[in-house]
Amino acid sequence: MVWVSNPGKVFLVGLGPYIYDPKFCSISFVSQTNYVYSVAAGTEQNASQSYFVYIGEDLVSENQIVGVIRYNTTNNPCTYEYANIQYFNYSHQEFYIVGVEPPGLYAYGQAADFYFVYNLNTYEINVQPRQIVLDPPFSAFPSFVPHALSMTENFVIVAGYGFDYNLGEYVPIACLIHLNPLTFDIAFVTFVPLLSDNRLVPIISAVDYSLAYDMSVAVNAQNQVLVGVPSFDSVVLLSVNATNLNIVNSITRYQSYTGFGKSVAWIDNTTAAILVYNLADYP
Repeated sequence: MVWVSNPGKVFLVGLGPYIYDPKFCSISFVSQTNYVYSVAAGTEQNASQSYFVYIGEDLVSENQIVGVIRYNTTNNPCTYEYANIQYFNYSHQEFYIVGVEPPGLYAYGQAADFYFVYNLNTYEINVQPRQIVLDPPFSAFPSFVPHALSMTENFVIVAGYGFDYNLGEYVPIACLIHLNPLTFDIAFVTFVPLLSDNRLVPIISAVDYSLAYDMSVAVNAQNQVLVGVPSFDSVVLLSVNATNLNIVNSITRYQSYTGFGKSVAWIDNTTAAILVYNLADYP
Protein backbone atom coordinates (compact mmCIF):
# COMPACT_ATOMS: atom_id res chain seq x y z
CA MET A 1 0.00 0.00 0.00
CA VAL A 2 1.10 3.54 -0.72
CA TRP A 3 -0.13 6.59 1.20
CA VAL A 4 0.52 10.24 0.44
CA SER A 5 0.67 13.13 2.90
CA ASN A 6 0.79 16.46 1.09
CA PRO A 7 1.06 18.45 4.36
CA GLY A 8 3.95 16.21 5.44
CA LYS A 9 5.50 16.12 1.93
CA VAL A 10 5.98 12.37 2.18
CA PHE A 11 4.97 9.03 0.66
CA LEU A 12 4.58 6.04 2.99
CA VAL A 13 4.89 2.53 1.53
CA GLY A 14 3.57 -0.35 3.62
CA LEU A 15 4.34 -4.01 2.95
CA GLY A 16 2.53 -6.95 4.54
CA PRO A 17 1.90 -9.16 6.30
CA TYR A 18 0.55 -6.32 8.39
CA ILE A 19 -0.52 -8.41 11.40
CA TYR A 20 2.87 -9.62 12.64
CA ASP A 21 5.69 -8.31 10.41
CA PRO A 22 4.81 -5.05 8.68
CA LYS A 23 7.45 -3.03 6.86
CA PHE A 24 7.16 0.66 6.11
CA CYS A 25 9.19 2.98 3.95
CA SER A 26 9.02 6.76 4.25
CA ILE A 27 9.88 8.65 1.04
CA SER A 28 10.26 12.42 1.04
CA PHE A 29 8.88 14.49 -1.85
CA VAL A 30 11.56 15.44 -4.36
CA SER A 31 10.51 19.09 -3.93
CA GLN A 32 8.68 20.95 -1.18
CA THR A 33 6.70 22.76 -3.88
CA ASN A 34 5.20 19.53 -5.25
CA TYR A 35 1.56 18.55 -4.69
CA VAL A 36 0.66 14.90 -5.36
CA TYR A 37 -2.78 14.03 -6.72
CA SER A 38 -2.61 10.26 -6.96
CA VAL A 39 -0.41 7.14 -6.89
CA ALA A 40 -0.78 3.77 -8.64
CA ALA A 41 0.91 0.39 -9.05
CA GLY A 42 0.12 -2.74 -11.03
CA THR A 43 -1.88 -5.40 -9.21
CA GLU A 44 0.35 -8.16 -10.63
CA GLN A 45 3.77 -6.57 -10.09
CA ASN A 46 6.26 -9.13 -8.76
CA ALA A 47 8.89 -8.86 -6.04
CA SER A 48 11.44 -7.41 -8.45
CA GLN A 49 9.05 -4.60 -9.42
CA SER A 50 9.17 -2.54 -6.22
CA TYR A 51 8.01 0.75 -7.67
CA PHE A 52 4.95 2.93 -8.05
CA VAL A 53 3.84 5.86 -10.20
CA TYR A 54 2.74 9.22 -8.88
CA ILE A 55 1.21 12.28 -10.54
CA GLY A 56 1.01 15.84 -9.33
CA GLU A 57 1.75 19.48 -9.91
CA ASP A 58 4.51 21.89 -8.99
CA LEU A 59 2.79 24.71 -7.14
CA VAL A 60 5.37 27.31 -8.22
CA SER A 61 5.94 26.52 -11.91
CA GLU A 62 2.44 24.95 -12.29
CA ASN A 63 4.03 22.23 -14.44
CA GLN A 64 2.33 18.83 -14.36
CA ILE A 65 4.40 15.96 -12.97
CA VAL A 66 4.51 12.19 -13.41
CA GLY A 67 7.25 10.05 -11.93
CA VAL A 68 8.39 6.59 -10.86
CA ILE A 69 9.77 5.84 -7.40
CA ARG A 70 11.68 2.61 -6.71
CA TYR A 71 12.16 1.38 -3.14
CA ASN A 72 13.89 -1.42 -1.24
CA THR A 73 12.58 -2.46 2.16
CA THR A 74 15.20 -5.18 2.81
CA ASN A 75 17.47 -2.46 4.18
CA ASN A 76 16.77 -0.72 7.49
CA PRO A 77 16.02 2.07 7.01
CA CYS A 78 14.65 1.43 3.55
CA THR A 79 16.28 2.91 0.48
CA TYR A 80 14.56 4.56 -2.45
CA GLU A 81 15.24 6.51 -5.62
CA TYR A 82 13.30 8.71 -7.97
CA ALA A 83 13.92 6.54 -11.04
CA ASN A 84 12.36 9.03 -13.44
CA ILE A 85 10.46 12.32 -13.30
CA GLN A 86 8.65 13.91 -16.23
CA TYR A 87 7.44 17.52 -16.34
CA PHE A 88 5.09 18.96 -18.93
CA ASN A 89 3.39 22.29 -19.36
CA TYR A 90 -0.36 22.31 -18.76
CA SER A 91 -2.35 24.60 -16.52
CA HIS A 92 -3.73 23.47 -13.16
CA GLN A 93 -5.99 20.42 -13.46
CA GLU A 94 -8.78 20.08 -10.92
CA PHE A 95 -9.18 16.41 -11.87
CA TYR A 96 -6.07 14.38 -12.73
CA ILE A 97 -6.00 10.58 -12.30
CA VAL A 98 -3.59 7.73 -13.09
CA GLY A 99 -3.60 3.94 -13.37
CA VAL A 100 -1.06 1.20 -14.02
CA GLU A 101 -1.92 -1.92 -15.99
CA PRO A 102 -1.70 -5.16 -13.94
CA PRO A 103 1.86 -6.32 -14.86
CA GLY A 104 3.20 -2.85 -14.09
CA LEU A 105 4.73 -2.13 -17.49
CA TYR A 106 3.06 1.16 -18.33
CA ALA A 107 0.81 3.83 -16.86
CA TYR A 108 -2.08 5.84 -18.23
CA GLY A 109 -3.03 9.28 -16.95
CA GLN A 110 -6.16 11.28 -17.67
CA ALA A 111 -7.08 14.90 -17.02
CA ALA A 112 -9.78 17.11 -18.47
CA ASP A 113 -7.26 18.77 -20.84
CA PHE A 114 -4.81 15.96 -21.67
CA TYR A 115 -3.87 12.30 -21.33
CA PHE A 116 -0.56 10.43 -21.28
CA VAL A 117 0.87 6.95 -21.79
CA TYR A 118 4.06 6.26 -19.85
CA ASN A 119 6.41 3.30 -20.43
CA LEU A 120 7.70 2.23 -17.01
CA ASN A 121 10.75 0.40 -18.43
CA THR A 122 12.09 2.95 -20.91
CA TYR A 123 10.45 5.99 -19.27
CA GLU A 124 9.23 7.17 -22.64
CA ILE A 125 6.09 9.28 -22.29
CA ASN A 126 3.54 10.50 -24.80
CA VAL A 127 1.38 13.44 -23.68
CA GLN A 128 -1.49 14.49 -25.94
CA PRO A 129 -4.45 16.90 -25.77
CA ARG A 130 -7.71 15.48 -24.47
CA GLN A 131 -9.25 12.71 -26.56
CA ILE A 132 -12.60 12.22 -24.79
CA VAL A 133 -15.08 14.24 -26.84
CA LEU A 134 -18.66 13.10 -26.23
CA ASP A 135 -21.43 12.88 -28.82
CA PRO A 136 -24.69 14.85 -28.48
CA PRO A 137 -26.61 15.40 -26.32
CA PHE A 138 -23.38 15.64 -24.37
CA SER A 139 -21.27 18.72 -24.84
CA ALA A 140 -17.62 18.96 -25.86
CA PHE A 141 -17.45 22.20 -23.89
CA PRO A 142 -17.74 22.04 -20.94
CA SER A 143 -15.58 18.96 -21.32
CA PHE A 144 -15.78 15.55 -19.71
CA VAL A 145 -14.61 15.60 -16.08
CA PRO A 146 -12.65 12.42 -15.16
CA HIS A 147 -12.90 11.07 -11.62
CA ALA A 148 -11.61 7.47 -11.62
CA LEU A 149 -10.06 4.87 -13.90
CA SER A 150 -9.09 1.22 -14.07
CA MET A 151 -7.17 -0.52 -16.82
CA THR A 152 -6.02 -3.76 -18.42
CA GLU A 153 -3.21 -4.27 -20.92
CA ASN A 154 -5.62 -3.40 -23.75
CA PHE A 155 -8.15 -0.86 -22.54
CA VAL A 156 -8.98 1.77 -19.95
CA ILE A 157 -12.31 2.53 -18.31
CA VAL A 158 -12.59 6.15 -17.21
CA ALA A 159 -15.56 7.21 -15.07
CA GLY A 160 -16.60 10.80 -14.64
CA TYR A 161 -19.23 13.39 -15.43
CA GLY A 162 -20.39 14.63 -18.82
CA PHE A 163 -22.46 17.74 -19.46
CA ASP A 164 -25.86 17.02 -21.05
CA TYR A 165 -26.91 20.28 -22.69
CA ASN A 166 -30.53 19.14 -23.06
CA LEU A 167 -30.76 18.72 -19.30
CA GLY A 168 -28.40 21.56 -18.48
CA GLU A 169 -26.49 19.51 -15.91
CA TYR A 170 -23.78 16.86 -15.55
CA VAL A 171 -24.55 13.13 -15.41
CA PRO A 172 -22.24 10.23 -14.44
CA ILE A 173 -20.85 8.29 -17.41
CA ALA A 174 -18.19 5.66 -18.16
CA CYS A 175 -15.84 5.79 -21.17
CA LEU A 176 -14.03 2.99 -23.02
CA ILE A 177 -10.54 3.73 -24.38
CA HIS A 178 -8.46 1.24 -26.38
CA LEU A 179 -4.70 1.12 -25.82
CA ASN A 180 -1.70 -0.02 -27.83
CA PRO A 181 1.13 0.80 -25.44
CA LEU A 182 3.87 -0.40 -27.79
CA THR A 183 2.97 2.28 -30.32
CA PHE A 184 1.40 4.71 -27.83
CA ASP A 185 -1.80 4.61 -29.88
CA ILE A 186 -4.96 5.62 -28.01
CA ALA A 187 -8.52 5.42 -29.31
CA PHE A 188 -11.61 6.73 -27.54
CA VAL A 189 -14.24 4.13 -28.45
CA THR A 190 -17.54 4.84 -26.73
CA PHE A 191 -19.28 5.93 -23.55
CA VAL A 192 -22.43 5.07 -21.63
CA PRO A 193 -24.52 7.04 -19.08
CA LEU A 194 -24.50 5.06 -15.85
CA LEU A 195 -27.87 5.94 -14.32
CA SER A 196 -30.97 5.48 -16.44
CA ASP A 197 -33.18 7.84 -14.44
CA ASN A 198 -31.02 10.84 -15.35
CA ARG A 199 -29.95 11.77 -11.86
CA LEU A 200 -28.19 15.09 -12.17
CA VAL A 201 -25.12 16.66 -10.63
CA PRO A 202 -25.14 20.43 -10.04
CA ILE A 203 -22.58 22.02 -12.36
CA ILE A 204 -20.43 23.51 -9.63
CA SER A 205 -20.16 20.12 -7.93
CA ALA A 206 -18.85 18.50 -11.10
CA VAL A 207 -16.23 21.08 -12.02
CA ASP A 208 -14.92 21.93 -8.53
CA TYR A 209 -13.51 19.03 -6.53
CA SER A 210 -15.78 17.62 -3.83
CA LEU A 211 -15.23 14.36 -1.98
CA ALA A 212 -18.96 13.66 -2.23
CA TYR A 213 -18.71 13.35 -6.02
CA ASP A 214 -15.75 10.99 -6.19
CA MET A 215 -16.18 7.78 -8.18
CA SER A 216 -14.44 4.39 -8.27
CA VAL A 217 -13.73 1.80 -10.98
CA ALA A 218 -12.48 -1.80 -11.01
CA VAL A 219 -12.01 -4.22 -13.94
CA ASN A 220 -11.65 -8.00 -13.51
CA ALA A 221 -10.00 -10.67 -15.67
CA GLN A 222 -13.28 -11.38 -17.49
CA ASN A 223 -13.64 -7.77 -18.68
CA GLN A 224 -16.38 -6.99 -16.21
CA VAL A 225 -16.39 -3.49 -14.78
CA LEU A 226 -17.69 -2.11 -11.50
CA VAL A 227 -18.27 1.63 -11.24
CA GLY A 228 -19.11 3.19 -7.90
CA VAL A 229 -21.12 6.42 -7.85
CA PRO A 230 -21.30 7.22 -4.12
CA SER A 231 -23.06 10.56 -4.62
CA PHE A 232 -26.08 8.49 -5.72
CA ASP A 233 -25.38 5.47 -3.46
CA SER A 234 -25.02 3.32 -6.59
CA VAL A 235 -22.73 0.67 -8.06
CA VAL A 236 -23.07 -0.29 -11.73
CA LEU A 237 -21.86 -3.53 -13.34
CA LEU A 238 -20.82 -3.34 -17.01
CA SER A 239 -19.37 -5.73 -19.57
CA VAL A 240 -16.75 -4.72 -22.13
CA ASN A 241 -16.09 -5.87 -25.68
CA ALA A 242 -14.11 -4.34 -28.53
CA THR A 243 -16.67 -1.68 -29.35
CA ASN A 244 -19.16 -1.40 -26.50
CA LEU A 245 -19.76 -0.84 -22.84
CA ASN A 246 -22.97 -2.56 -21.76
CA ILE A 247 -24.75 -2.15 -18.44
CA VAL A 248 -25.47 -5.58 -16.96
CA ASN A 249 -26.87 -4.67 -13.56
CA SER A 250 -26.83 -2.02 -10.87
CA ILE A 251 -27.34 -1.75 -7.13
CA THR A 252 -28.71 1.43 -5.60
CA ARG A 253 -29.28 2.18 -1.93
CA TYR A 254 -31.74 5.01 -2.53
CA GLN A 255 -31.35 7.89 -0.08
CA SER A 256 -29.26 5.84 2.32
CA TYR A 257 -26.72 8.72 2.36
CA THR A 258 -23.91 6.27 3.08
CA GLY A 259 -21.74 6.98 0.03
CA PHE A 260 -22.35 3.44 -1.20
CA GLY A 261 -19.70 2.81 -3.88
CA LYS A 262 -16.95 5.00 -2.38
CA SER A 263 -14.53 2.28 -3.45
CA VAL A 264 -15.05 -0.95 -5.40
CA ALA A 265 -12.74 -3.95 -5.86
CA TRP A 266 -12.96 -7.45 -7.29
CA ILE A 267 -12.06 -10.21 -4.82
CA ASP A 268 -12.38 -12.77 -7.61
CA ASN A 269 -14.26 -12.81 -10.92
CA THR A 270 -17.65 -13.24 -9.21
CA THR A 271 -17.23 -11.50 -5.85
CA ALA A 272 -16.72 -7.81 -5.18
CA ALA A 273 -16.08 -5.60 -2.16
CA ILE A 274 -17.85 -2.24 -1.87
CA LEU A 275 -16.96 0.49 0.61
CA VAL A 276 -19.21 3.22 2.00
CA TYR A 277 -18.40 6.56 3.66
CA ASN A 278 -20.53 5.86 6.72
CA LEU A 279 -23.18 3.50 8.03
CA ALA A 280 -26.84 4.26 7.47
CA ASP A 281 -28.64 5.96 10.34
CA TYR A 282 -32.07 4.36 10.36
CA PRO A 283 -34.83 5.53 12.72
